Amino acid sequence: MATFDDDMNYNPNSPPTGESTVDDITGTDDDLMLLDQEDRIQLAIAATLKRRINGVPTRSDGHEHERKVSSTAEAVLKEMLKTLAHRGTPVTPNFVNDYASVLAGAPVGETYAKRFLARHPDLAVKFANPLEELEASQARELLADKENGRLREALFAKKNKPKRGKFSTAHARLMTSDEMVGALLLEFQKKLMAELHKGMKTALAAAKKKVVDEEKRLREEKKQAEKAARPARGRGRGRGTGGRGAGGRGAGGRGRGSGRGGRGGGTRSRRRHADEDSDDETPSPSESEGCASDDTASSPDTEDPTPRRRGTRLRSQAAAQDEATVSDLPASEGDEDIDSNGDEDVDLEEEEASEVELEAERSDIESDGEETGVLAVNGHRWRDGNVEFQVLWEDGDCTWEPLATVDDCAALDDYLAGRDVEDALRLPKRQYRINTQLELTHP
Repeated sequence: MATFDDDMNYNPNSPPTGESTVDDITGTDDDLMLLDQEDRIQLAIAATLKRRINGVPTRSDGHEHERKVSSTAEAVLKEMLKTLAHRGTPVTPNFVNDYASVLAGAPVGETYAKRFLARHPDLAVKFANPLEELEASQARELLADKENGRLREALFAKKNKPKRGKFSTAHARLMTSDEMVGALLLEFQKKLMAELHKGMKTALAAAKKKVVDEEKRLREEKKQAEKAARPARGRGRGRGTGGRGAGGRGAGGRGRGSGRGGRGGGTRSRRRHADEDSDDETPSPSESEGCASDDTASSPDTEDPTPRRRGTRLRSQAAAQDEATVSDLPASEGDEDIDSNGDEDVDLEEEEASEVELEAERSDIESDGEETGVLAVNGHRWRDGNVEFQVLWEDGDCTWEPLATVDDCAALDDYLAGRDVEDALRLPKRQYRINTQLELTHP
């Protein structure tokens, strides 16, 4: 009997073993026909093992390029069938053939499903019977009818469009989208600002009331101070005129020529240049000492006793102070005479005469033509916390004046109306001028 050596080579000349012996086997194809069935099987196994050891692929692997469905495609088909089986989807041989044809790109044979399961014995696929296939088909029909009915109703049914909300749009929106978040934030800001404006309105009304009350109080105090200062000024001038003796009104009754320098003797400059006038007309030290010795007339006459009209400016205040100082000198002498005589009736008559002289002097100052009216207000500015106005005077001058100079003036009312402001203290802090080409007379 033929045997195999250690290298699995066939040796037909080996000594016979076992029951059957073949002595004349030459090892050719014809010699194989002389072997029995068992020897042929052993020979085939030995030849196959030798080919595997030598690297010869199997028949299926060797014809891999000739297969319609590759190994990779079969692996994908295997995983898909496992997933469908877990989901309960019925699987038939035709189902496997159809999917294999899709993966291969060409139709496969009718026996592909059988050969596929033979190559993958681990895949336990239970093919569906005709009843299960019928039930699945019926379920698909029901689902298709239901979906078609829904689509038909959406297309042809009568529509009642509901009113869109404030934040509704033509397509779906999420509450977390940027557009919706911005709209909600805007609505919240509007509510918050409305509450804030309401509180600010109340606070501003209270603050405005306090400001108005304070201004009213200051005006009342100013009026009371002026009212209290007028009698004292009148008594001082009255005594001074009485002390001038029997000269009468022509000699020194009013004291306008000697005390104030006369109608033509003294000049009044504008209020802004009061310091320059005061330097030129400062009284001598002897006159100052004489004013200090008089306790009854020196202190009231340090200010100009004549009030001026709103919207006008006096030519000089320093000159008025000097005139008042000079006019106090004879008043002190008159007081000494009155005190020495001790005549109370004369004192009363002198006071009445001084009041008459004061009224006459006021009328003379108002009508002497030395006051200049306000022609227009050109602008305003804030300086050291106080508002000043650029005033154009009737004589052509242009100066910056405080609020007290132009208060209650028609030109100021017109300017405030043009700026849409009721109170001058509420003007904006930024400097404003109507005519920027207008130059100041005294910058």
